[in-house]
Amino acid sequence: LLAVSVIIVLLSRRFRSRLALLRRQAEAAAEQKVSDCLENVEEFGYPLVLMSASQFKTLTMRELSTRYEGNRSAHRLVFVDTYSRFKEHPNLGRRTVFFSYHSASERLWGPDGAQLELMQRSLEEAISSNEWEEENTYVWLDVFSVPQEREDMKRLAITSLHLYTKCADALLVIPPNMNCDNSIQLMAMDNYEDRGWMRAEVMAYCCNHGVERVYLAGPERLKPATLEWALDMSSSVFTTKMWCCQNGHSGGSCQCQKELLVAPFVALYFDIKSRRHGSIEGIRFFNSVTKKYKGGKDIILPPTYEYTTWEKKSPLKTHHEVRTLFGDLLLRVERRVAASIYAEAGRSHALGEQRPPIARRQSL
Repeated sequence: LLAVSVIIVLLSRRFRSRLALLRRQAEAAAEQKVSDCLENVEEFGYPLVLMSASQFKTLTMRELSTRYEGNRSAHRLVFVDTYSRFKEHPNLGRRTVFFSYHSASERLWGPDGAQLELMQRSLEEAISSNEWEEENTYVWLDVFSVPQEREDMKRLAITSLHLYTKCADALLVIPPNMNCDNSIQLMAMDNYEDRGWMRAEVMAYCCNHGVERVYLAGPERLKPATLEWALDMSSSVFTTKMWCCQNGHSGGSCQCQKELLVAPFVALYFDIKSRRHGSIEGIRFFNSVTKKYKGGKDIILPPTYEYTTWEKKSPLKTHHEVRTLFGDLLLRVERRVAASIYAEAGRSHALGEQRPPIARRQSL
């Protein structure tokens, strides 16, 4: 009996030791994931790729269809390797226009001819209305600004979404329904019901700049977006369907695109909470989004999401699985921000500063 008791005690200690080790490993993995997400807070994961406005205005559909790889080979693209270089660019008058749109077809993976024509016309109007110089204006459009053939390079570009939108001076949204002839129809939410990427780009831009210079391109002229429209767009980035969701994630063989957006939005959240790089307008916009809905940030940036799969041969046989999305990453970001603020306050106090930084950052 004594021997049995000793064995039980030893096994219990071994079990607790193993459990503690697993917990430490899980904690280290979670912290590493936060660190990986924050790698692109101040620098691009992949260079910012732009096209000059003059080049874009004459771009043909055939040239656009060659996507990133073809336009790079044709020397139509401008590469900015680092965010710090973008900020320090000697051409202070340079303006960047960010286009957001929804592909007319899953197979097209880019704007169609009508969308391209509307983009070109809208760009010209944006330059004119803001009194910009065309020779100092550039365009970001995913089909030629993001690598299309290399998935690893594409992922690096996606992680920099928040910085790409931070570099933008205007966001031009091409509505899915281009036959709308008034601002009410342009801003109708049913036009954007399953437009996850468009919603993500709108939210990323507005969390950096507010709704200033967000335009919806109509058949006649640009319409300034309203705050209410931008809030509605940003409220359901991760509850709407991406292309992969609409296709049942290829029977469960592909990752949901929502997971690709976790890293840039964790970095964006860090910017907002630390208040080091975000604008006041962007911070206020994010606060408005979270205050508009019960549950706050856990509704806007949810811990989990529903991963649904089905086979094309049997679309009625669906399988639903709850998967981790943001998990506790936002809480971990808040802890890091708080630790850095208190550490900086302590250093300032040690140097004799009368007003520590924490007091400054708590006010807008």
